[in-house]
Amino acid sequence: MAFNKDLLKKFLERRIDEGWHNNFGNSPAGILYNEIIMSYILSFLPPEDSLTLDVGIDSGIFSEKIARLNRRVIIGSISEEQMKFTRERFEKLNLTAQIDQYALIDEITKLDQFDHNTFDLTICIHGTLSFACEYRNRLFSEIIRVTKVGAPIIFTVKNKTHFLKSLYQKNNIDNLVNATEAGIWEFLDTNYKQFEEYPNEPAYYAFTSMELDEFVSKHNCELLEMRALNSISQANSKFLLEIQENEEAWSNLLQIEKRISNEPGVIDAGNEILFIIRKRLV
Repeated sequence: MAFNKDLLKKFLERRIDEGWHNNFGNSPAGILYNEIIMSYILSFLPPEDSLTLDVGIDSGIFSEKIARLNRRVIIGSISEEQMKFTRERFEKLNLTAQIDQYALIDEITKLDQFDHNTFDLTICIHGTLSFACEYRNRLFSEIIRVTKVGAPIIFTVKNKTHFLKSLYQKNNIDNLVNATEAGIWEFLDTNYKQFEEYPNEPAYYAFTSMELDEFVSKHNCELLEMRALNSISQANSKFLLEIQENEEAWSNLLQIEKRISNEPGVIDAGNEILFIIRKRLV
């Protein structure tokens, strides 16, 4: 079994200790990632005073933006430390009035504290569904259950090519020389990236766009959008920092990313896949 709750919680807690929220959120690749996702959230944002569920390994990055637009939010996480960090951050931002609840979720596949058809929008970002590994179907079903019929649900998941590309970015030829130990063959056969000692990233399940189509259909949902995230922008690119400093170049890059992100072949080439669904009337 690939999923390990304790490892995932430690991963989230280490992110807090290392300041990942600010480091990633202020990096060119992180800003691009966040801006693209937020543009789609805005496209599907329900009316004021609606209720959004933000569930997963995110520390409220998008909840903050939604709350500022006068929408109510419930933030859910399996990590007590992440929940404490998120609560304190929202208190400093004076946004607590918009947060209905900071919900500690005992198991990633159980949203028992929420009734059927509760939320007007649900977001599950930063590959949370992938980190659920073999329980991904259960988590998906629970998110669908608590979201209203016809309401949008926005996910991002790990894709299959990102892990393989990341091996090159580590500049470690041993990953290719010792492909078995690096988990490459197992990953290609099973779609599972197993736990690694450094940087202690938990195991995850990587999707392909074709599989996501089948996955959504199996759960009686309608697929509204499927997009690549950061398909042409590499996270470690020094040139990306230079682009960010030029307002027109940055704006054009954002538009290019969005315009090509749903083209055949590109969806599977980004760092993650964004997809948006809504459940059908049964």
